[in-house]
Amino acid sequence: MELNLYVGSIMDTKTITIKRITVPNQGTLSVITTPVNGEVLVNSVSKGNAPITISLAPESYVVSFGEVSKYISPSPVTVNIASGLTTTVTGTYIYNPAPPPTPPLILDLLLAYAPYIALASAGVLALALIVRSK
Repeated sequence: MELNLYVGSIMDTKTITIKRITVPNQGTLSVITTPVNGEVLVNSVSKGNAPITISLAPESYVVSFGEVSKYISPSPVTVNIASGLTTTVTGTYIYNPAPPPTPPLILDLLLAYAPYIALASAGVLALALIVRSK
């Protein structure tokens, strides 16, 4: 949708000039993220980190959010921008700390203690433990 603006001027009593200036209507998109300020993408184009407010032509857009360490990004949102109105989107990141370390596997333990197991079978375990403790 366009707004047509007509501008006229009178040069003398015989000449009138009229120009049509086409101005696209604009709507506003306002995006905030919580609890962190994540990257905002509109139709896959980065618009910077939230909070942002930008003017857009009236149509549908997909707002998506960039990755933030230790957080799960919000899902993309489709918005319809209307002329003269502000559309607000809030993206909520979910805290996702690193998982706890996994306990060692039996194989890891066997590999770590294999030299001691071999020495024990040779009858020198006591000597190996004394050397190890120094």
